[in-house]
Amino acid sequence: MIVSPAALRAAEVVRTMKEFTSPKLPIMKVFAKHVKIEEHHEKLSNSVVRICVGTPNRMLKLLEDGSLSVAELKWVIIDGFINAKNLNLLETKDTGDDFFKLFENHFNVGDCSIKLCFF
Repeated sequence: MIVSPAALRAAEVVRTMKEFTSPKLPIMKVFAKHVKIEEHHEKLSNSVVRICVGTPNRMLKLLEDGSLSVAELKWVIIDGFINAKNLNLLETKDTGDDFFKLFENHFNVGDCSIKLCFF
């Protein structure tokens, strides 16, 4: 799971990763820009997603409604992109708040089964 600060940044990360993906290693964009949550529900219910790239808010919504699962999650990669206001994902109010909710409620790092990585 790669958590990006904004939809455009997530899309850029997905484009960059395309050469490393295959039908056996699919990647899915999960952000609100141009994609309705119902489309994410359908895609997640009909396929296995190995790499998920998106914004904290959309990931949080999909986890809370049960569409997305972290049961087999191994890595959470936090995108350290600095925006035009010189802020990163954790420093931006809404995005940071959503990330911390995501972290608190869904990432069980206490048992060390999930590794965190900043890039």
